[in-house]
Amino acid sequence: MNVGDTYVEQGATASDNIDGNLTSSIVNTGVVNTNTAGTYFVNYNVSDAAGNAATQVTRTVNVIADTVAPVITLIGSSTLNLNVGDTYSEQGATASDNID
Repeated sequence: MNVGDTYVEQGATASDNIDGNLTSSIVNTGVVNTNTAGTYFVNYNVSDAAGNAATQVTRTVNVIADTVAPVITLIGSSTLNLNVGDTYSEQGATASDNID
């Protein structure tokens, strides 16, 4: 995912041979900061009614920095020919970026 994207937790499932479906008891820890590039870890843990803990599983989330430069597009020609004494009128430009 890119910096600035929204992280949507995908969740996990858990089951036990005696207790059955334990998905609603899963506890996940870890924070994904999508405003800062880096590698983040989300851990998932659960125990059954007898206190047996599952082997923790971890999701790795890589937040990738914006590496694509913005693009500037001139409005009108890139070359203007004016006579001495003419008034220069700025035609402007637009800018776009794949993320911003």
